[in-house]
Amino acid sequence: MCKKFIAGALIVSFASPLTVAPANAVEVSAEEIAKRKEIIHSCLLNIYINQHKRPQASQEYQTLLAMKPDDAKMHFAYGSFLAQGNEMGGAAAQIKQAIKLDPANAKYNGTLGLMYLKAKKPTQALDYLKQACACPDGKDFQKTYQETYQFVMYQKRLDEQKKKQEEYKKQVKATATEQKKNDDDDW
Repeated sequence: MCKKFIAGALIVSFASPLTVAPANAVEVSAEEIAKRKEIIHSCLLNIYINQHKRPQASQEYQTLLAMKPDDAKMHFAYGSFLAQGNEMGGAAAQIKQAIKLDPANAKYNGTLGLMYLKAKKPTQALDYLKQACACPDGKDFQKTYQETYQFVMYQKRLDEQKKKQEEYKKQVKATATEQKKNDDDDW
């Protein structure tokens, strides 16, 4: 009987500090809890990136974006992460969202322009490179913009020349057909 009593007393003495809040406990606000969660998920994100665990890192990015959907830096970071994994569709969408949230950021606009260049879409690239150059810190993209602009203009001139050649060939063919009819009528 004594053993049961002592075992019960030990259980109660060990369990009570766990179930009763200490007298000096501090209540934590919902805002502080949200900040702590953000820190935890940021740490997990860094761990997964360093361990090359892309699916888990992607999930952490999505969790962080759900917590702070208006964070342009986070959208840009996630877009850059997706671009490194050749997920260009998702990367472009995330960087476009970052640009929507912070349109005066040369880095965001320039990076999207460079992505479009890599995807061999110079016309779309030109739009974003132009926006990057218009930003106060957009000097880094000036040369790329100029070269892309020259390339796009060159392509337009080539297209115009091809159209003119096709029109000329049609005219020559029509003239040859007309000439042949006239020659056949003379006999």
